Amino acid sequence: MKDTPCLARLAHLALVARRGGRFFLTPAGAARHAAEILRAPESERGRERG
Repeated sequence: MKDTPCLARLAHLALVARRGGRFFLTPAGAARHAAEILRAPESERGRERG
């Protein structure tokens, strides 16, 4: 189950949008994810899995 308070914060930042009771990634959210998560240095990515 997703963390509703966290999703509400992401919605406030316009990184997700709520439609029909569900949250969807916005274009801004996808861009931020690409910049901060997908491009993370390999050493950081290993820590996230661990």
